Amino acid sequence: MARADRLLEHLRKAGTVDSEGFFTLDGRKAQAKMREYALVDAHEYVLEIIRAAVVGGASRIDVTADAQGVSVSAPGWRVSDAFLEDPFAGIFLSQERNETLDWRHLAIGLNAALSLNPRAVEVRVGKQRLRIDSADTRTLHTEATEQVGTRVDVIE
Repeated sequence: MARADRLLEHLRKAGTVDSEGFFTLDGRKAQAKMREYALVDAHEYVLEIIRAAVVGGASRIDVTADAQGVSVSAPGWRVSDAFLEDPFAGIFLSQERNETLDWRHLAIGLNAALSLNPRAVEVRVGKQRLRIDSADTRTLHTEATEQVGTRVDVIE
């Protein structure tokens, strides 16, 4: 038995159960707190978005930056509908589940981007466009034209 396992076993035997239960988190408050501590340099949000595209299966990644903001477009990568419903839930997903790893990286990237106070961030996939403004207001729109893959825009 490993040393840590022996210590845990010893502590279990020595203690008594006081109570059992569960707790809940306010997702928006947790997201705001994560925004403060997510990345050492919030400007590295673009790297998290690129990581999301890579693990999500992007066939190509195009990054453009100008005075209006930063865009990352990734054909071959399609974020899930669940992401569009609750984009920041990915921050709390396990790193061990490959099917949600792109969601996690994207959530961390978007959260870090929002910490820089842009006008808005947008995620487009298919005909859906999720817009999150600086006040954290989220709106989901249906577009007339379809986006190939996923596109993320950080709008200054």
